[in-house]
Amino acid sequence: MGGNGRRSLAKWSVRVAGHSLFQIKNDGNYGLTEWKEDLKRVLIAAGDSETSNLVFVIDGSTIEHDFILEDLSSVLNGNFDLFDYEEKSSILKKLLLQMEALEKADGRMPGMPVFHR
Repeated sequence: MGGNGRRSLAKWSVRVAGHSLFQIKNDGNYGLTEWKEDLKRVLIAAGDSETSNLVFVIDGSTIEHDFILEDLSSVLNGNFDLFDYEEKSSILKKLLLQMEALEKADGRMPGMPVFHR
């Protein structure tokens, strides 16, 4: 994005739709560590049932390093190993709790896939 108000239009559209906006704040010292932490944060927030209406806005001025494009490609292709064992365990526990709550709320059988609606 850039010029012509596309960034402003994207932000406005997110707000009008009632979604949350996640945007990288590149202050010039943005490196691999900051990127990995931001990517983890946005992926966890996107998978959380309370914050699932999340829009991740990234523009050309943010993509200064090849690793950002490589990681985005890996995420989109499902080939990323971003989280360590403890983080994966924590995410899985939260997911299982959400699945149990959904099973109780709509009478699904235990173990039935929650993602089929």
